[in-house]
Amino acid sequence: MTEDLLLEERVLGVYWDIEFDFLRYKSMVLTQRLTKQGILSRQSSVYDTLGVASPFILRARWIVQELFRRKVGWDESVPEDLAQRWLSGRQTLFKCRR
Repeated sequence: MTEDLLLEERVLGVYWDIEFDFLRYKSMVLTQRLTKQGILSRQSSVYDTLGVASPFILRARWIVQELFRRKVGWDESVPEDLAQRWLSGRQTLFKCRR
């Protein structure tokens, strides 16, 4: 095993960095165009049994809910205002990383 694997433990879907004693979540990266299916898939990829990531997940759930209200198709591009909210939420999440 490499040293990186020894310094990280997975507990309840959360990655615990043993050396620095902090929790980390992993989520799939959305590289294709922004669609309702892509946002829902990414939001669902975060397994958060402890509820620590709830402030970030709630923003994604609100966006998905709004996409359903607007009757956006699964493979249609996300409207610009919602795409901007999604991207700003991602930027906030990346700022929280150390």
